Order: sequence, then structure tokens, then C-alpha cells
Amino acid sequence: AIERSLILYKDSCTIDPAGAAYLLNYIHLLEVKDQYQKAIDEIMLFLRNNSDTELAVNKQGGKKITLSQFLDVLGRYNMDDINTVVNNAKAKFENGDQDNNNNNNNNNNEEEKLTSYCSSSPYTEFNQLSEKDLDICAIICTLVKILFITGNIEPLPEIFELFETVRKGRPFHQTSIRNEHAYYCCIGQLLEYQTLPLQFYKPIYVIGDSHSLAPSWQIVTVKGEKRLLIPRLVTGMKIWHIRDESTFFPKDDFNNAIKSVPKGSDVVFIFGEIDCREGIPSSVERCRYESMEEASQFVVDIYMKKLFELKTIYEFNIYLHPVVPVLDPTRDTVKIFNATLKTTVDNNSKFDLEYLDFFDHLLSEDKADLCPDYVLDGTHINPKYLNHFSDSLNDVYSSSN
Repeated sequence: AIERSLILYKDSCTIDPAGAAYLLNYIHLLEVKDQYQKAIDEIMLFLRNNSDTELAVNKQGGKKITLSQFLDVLGRYNMDDINTVVNNAKAKFENGDQDNNNNNNNNNNEEEKLTSYCSSSPYTEFNQLSEKDLDICAIICTLVKILFITGNIEPLPEIFELFETVRKGRPFHQTSIRNEHAYYCCIGQLLEYQTLPLQFYKPIYVIGDSHSLAPSWQIVTVKGEKRLLIPRLVTGMKIWHIRDESTFFPKDDFNNAIKSVPKGSDVVFIFGEIDCREGIPSSVERCRYESMEEASQFVVDIYMKKLFELKTIYEFNIYLHPVVPVLDPTRDTVKIFNATLKTTVDNNSKFDLEYLDFFDHLLSEDKADLCPDYVLDGTHINPKYLNHFSDSLNDVYSSSN
């Protein structure tokens, strides 16, 4: 179905070059297939074909911006091979080379600390956007998402400066593009913790849902060696989606992410938050399981089976990241799930998996809330938590070696 949908949406974009809804669905399918270069090419083609299209800014009486302005930003950077960053880091692993090498897209040797975007602002009632304009905004948000997860961070500040003149003051979270907007806002706030140019070190891959964004492109030290955390995002995936009988599209996305990681790599998996938020509570409410503990164990067993299979095939060194306790309504479920995950890993050495046991450090002193230091956007965790991640990874390395 995905392959056929790709053909149909590509044909639709060709027939209607101004059809933003067609393009939005097309690039989301390309994300599933891990075809990020193709997605960027299609976005740039759309911007080029619709360069005079205007978006109303959020300031009454303000000058509208055009899509040509976004195209101008991208034109100042190398968009012909957006996989350069990931491939250079991959080369560090394959060549066993630990020497640092700056991103070729930035020849300035001085480090640049980025700033945060997407702060909250009062909503306004003027200049409401049409459905087509919303779809165009979703395309810009997805552009930001793809650039970030592929390590092409340099253009992002300019794109944020432009798009914030459209976004601020509008309740995008109440519209049809709330998911794209959520990724955009999360990345905007994560930029504060990024420094340019990116430094290339031997990678640790982080495969996960949107919670893999926080550690993305950060550097941790493991056994005295600097390591770069590279994201392999699987948008919206529950662990439930990777059970054997599942045919839902996130499973295809997951498999493509796995294939992009070199054999024998160190890989951190961070899944389960959506199960804790949507799947586990609702299944217990419908009496499919007698308790949260039983439902959590069922999901964890799916997880263990799949990860053991991947370890056998790809010879990954696998580390399990606890589900982060960010949301108040699901924190008790997250505690049960993580306890179940830890116990299952500890009691099944045959799986040869490692649980990163730092969950308690993410909680407040009374263990009731998220530690205030790790608040980001109300949904995702702040990268400041990575000191605990790094400590736990070092503990595991020390015990296993």
C-alpha cells in the first residue's frame, strides 16, 4: 500500500504543482521510507514552483512573506546531499577513526551557540489561515523536522526567524497540522542546546519516537571517548506496532530505520511512551488485561522479542532507554512500564540487552513529578538529562567489559 501510495501522490504532485495537501502526504510517505533526500528535493521543487505564494504574518498590517524566501535560505546551503552529516559520522564507525572532523557545510572554525525558538505567545484573532495555507505551514514544519534529524542544522535559525513571523499568535495546536507543529516547536526549543558546527565522533544511534529528538546530535563521553548521538526517528510508533502480525505503516518506518544503521553499531532504543499514553491504559479499561502490570508485560515481551531478533541479525549492542516521565496523566503508567522493562531485562540474560537504569534521576525528590531541571515543552524532556544517560551508559560499559 505504501509503494502504491507513493506513486499516486507523486503523480498528484506532478499534475497539481500547487497542491500542498498532496505534497504534504507525499513527503510523509517518503519519511516512512527513509528517503529524506527525495523529500527535500520535492519540497524545494514545490517552493520553486510556488515561489510567489504568500503567507500572512502574525502581525496585523505586517508584510506577508513568500515561499521564495524559504527557498533563498535553502539555496545558501548544500541541499544536494543532506545525508552528508550522517554518512560522515558513519565513516567514523566503519574506519575506526576517532579524530574530530567538522561539518563540511560550515567552514567557520568558531563554535556558534544557537538560541531557542517557539516561545509561547498570546493568540490573536486576525489573519486566519486557509486550509491550503495550513498545509503549506505543515510542509515548512516538516522541512524543519527533516533537516534536524539529518543533522542539517545550519539553515534552521534562518528558517525559524522567517516562519515565526507566521506562526506566533496562531493556535496551530488546534488545527489539522498540530502534529507537524509539535515537531517544529520541539526542535525550535532544542536548538538552544545545539552548537555549530557539528562535531563528528564515533556514533551511537538513537532509534525512537519523538523522544529521540532530545538526545539528537549531542555528544556524550563513554569510557573516555566522545560519542555522537545520531537519531533514527520513527514517527508515532508504539511498541505494539512491531508485533509479528502488525501491518501498520510505522512498522515499515521502523524497519527502514534499522536498515540505515551499520551492522555491529551501538544502538539505544527509546520506545514505549505512546504505549503508556494510548495503548496500555485503554486496553486495561476495555478489560483486555486485568492490570497495568499485565498489559505492560505483554508490550515488553513484544519489545524483547523484536530486539533479540535485531541483535541476532545485525549484531547491535542494544541499550534500552527508559520511557521519560514528562506527562502528568501517564507518569504512574510509565513507572509501571519501566519497572517491568527493567525486571524483564535483568531476569533474561539470554537476550543480552542492557537497560539504562537512570529513570529515578528524572523524577522530583518526592518521585511524584518530572524533575524541574528537565522540563522542555511539556511533552518532551530537556537534553540536560543526558548526564544521567551518560553515567548509566558508562556503568553498563564498565560492567560488561
